[in-house]
Amino acid sequence: MTFDEFIKKWEGSGIDFDGHYGDQCVDLYREYVKDVLGLPQSPPVRGAEDIWDSYLPDHYERILNTIEAIPQKGDIMIFNFGEYGHVSIFISGGQLQFTSFDQNYPLGSFCAKRNHDYYSIIGWLRPKNGIVDGSPSIEAPMDDQTKIDLGKYGVMEIQRIRGELAAKAAVEKKYKALLENPQEGGITEGQIVKLEEVIKSSVKVEFERTNDKIDIVQKTVDTTEDNLTGDRKGFGEMQVDLAALTVDFKKFKELLTGQTEKITKAMKIAVDKAILTVSGKVGEATTIALNAFTTEDPELRKKTFWEKLQFWKK
Repeated sequence: MTFDEFIKKWEGSGIDFDGHYGDQCVDLYREYVKDVLGLPQSPPVRGAEDIWDSYLPDHYERILNTIEAIPQKGDIMIFNFGEYGHVSIFISGGQLQFTSFDQNYPLGSFCAKRNHDYYSIIGWLRPKNGIVDGSPSIEAPMDDQTKIDLGKYGVMEIQRIRGELAAKAAVEKKYKALLENPQEGGITEGQIVKLEEVIKSSVKVEFERTNDKIDIVQKTVDTTEDNLTGDRKGFGEMQVDLAALTVDFKKFKELLTGQTEKITKAMKIAVDKAILTVSGKVGEATTIALNAFTTEDPELRKKTFWEKLQFWKK
């Protein structure tokens, strides 16, 4: 069975080669080895990534993943992501991405073509018998017309790639020579002097601008410090005034308390005197009234009463 026939047979279906754990990526690998390569099975593994160490050297070439290496159709790709890793069969691709035939990628999926990059690739196993499409493969020789897939840079022939690299090297060489000896690059001494003057002038202008910015910042800082100093001084004066007011208020409170006590005492004395006076006057008035009414002569009694009463009112 060829690899293309193998894909056609199993695409969209599941493979449980050993009858354990369901349809795993290792089951697809073992079915591929049996149906397409016709080679012995490698030893049992805990995870797919272990195939990299348990492979059969007599039947496979183990190729480490490098930036220059590119897999071929039918190569067995070994991944080392997750706990168990992954294995798939290479279909096509370049240096940056590739398409392979996978099972259980993503988890629980059937056999299908999937796209990958090389980020998690350890390397790949290449069958030494070369039987992928039903007969031993003969690798075509590479020449200037061989096309290379450069991913995002597109597909380019080797001769164009070589030309691009040569042009880049020439530019770098010329630039390096120009730095070491400007005259050889067609630049005169006068141009160099003028260029230096332009550079110096630009540097001077930028330096002055920077100094101006520094001056502005410094003035701002100084002003801020002055304001803070003034604020601190004003706050200190406020604290002194507040302390003085507190002392004055305390004295006023003491004075007010003393005055209140004096006024209260004076009022009490005045009230006591008023009570005594009123009591005396009432007693005197009572005596006058009694004396007046005990006189036998009514006119005299009346006259005496009013005279005494007016005196009492005074």
